[in-house]
Amino acid sequence: MSTAKTPLTVVYDSDNLSSKLEVEQLREKDTDKTMTLVDIASGGKAEDHGCTTDAVRKSVHVRDADGKVFAGMDAIGAMHDAVGLGGYFRFCRTPGLTSGPSGFFKAKAA
Repeated sequence: MSTAKTPLTVVYDSDNLSSKLEVEQLREKDTDKTMTLVDIASGGKAEDHGCTTDAVRKSVHVRDADGKVFAGMDAIGAMHDAVGLGGYFRFCRTPGLTSGPSGFFKAKAA
């Protein structure tokens, strides 16, 4: 379980396809409005939220209610916890379940 405290500010780059897909999927599940989205491709400023633009271009970042910043898989985990899918997220990160293609992308031909 993530130590992030809601509400969360999610800083991402919609020009990064994997970040965009992850954020959009979780935004649809955020019925309690626990996340505020900041898209740097649409003029959002990463630095206003304790991140750097270069880092956000590579992965999603989350700033929690206490001002703590999470990056990459920690940020994704915090987002899943915020929308009530943390247990599912941790189950999917179990070794052996992460070696195949994700639900967003088809397996590459051998």
